[in-house]
Amino acid sequence: LERAATVAPDVSPPAVEPVPAPDPAPAAPDVPAPRKPEGQRETVHAVAEELSLLDRVEAAWPDVVRDVRPHSNRLEAVLKSVHPVDVEGHTLVLHAASPFHKEQTEKPHHRRIIEEVLFKHVHERISVTCQIQQQQKTQDMREQLREVRKDPRYRAAINIFSPVDVTIEAAGAEAGHDE
Repeated sequence: LERAATVAPDVSPPAVEPVPAPDPAPAAPDVPAPRKPEGQRETVHAVAEELSLLDRVEAAWPDVVRDVRPHSNRLEAVLKSVHPVDVEGHTLVLHAASPFHKEQTEKPHHRRIIEEVLFKHVHERISVTCQIQQQQKTQDMREQLREVRKDPRYRAAINIFSPVDVTIEAAGAEAGHDE
């Protein structure tokens, strides 16, 4: 038997010509942002940072409660009746349902556990303090801001703009009208 040798035709890929890079977009002119008074900007920035930290703590709180269990079953049970309500600097303020829950939360050993577990979740060193939850709410600026954070319009504005750029006005206030 004779074998027929077949020779494949020379097929090489077509030559590819380099494509020139697109021209860079012209740089936007430097337009300075409107300036706010220095003290006001620092206050708004500090409140925005605290709200951001409080948001992170509130989001992680169920995991924090769960993750203290390997350290102390009792502490886990106590924390189910405690919740974060505010951040003052680098101190997390917790509200406890009763004096018993407050006492248990503030034991030095329990505070260290809470602070270490919080650090694992929010990646920031935070000290913890606890208060007994009061039935009467105070309407200070922080309380009002916490209530506003729940408003879907505020959430939408934060998703579009940075928290520092979002201004909150009192209900009924209209732009350009002084009382």
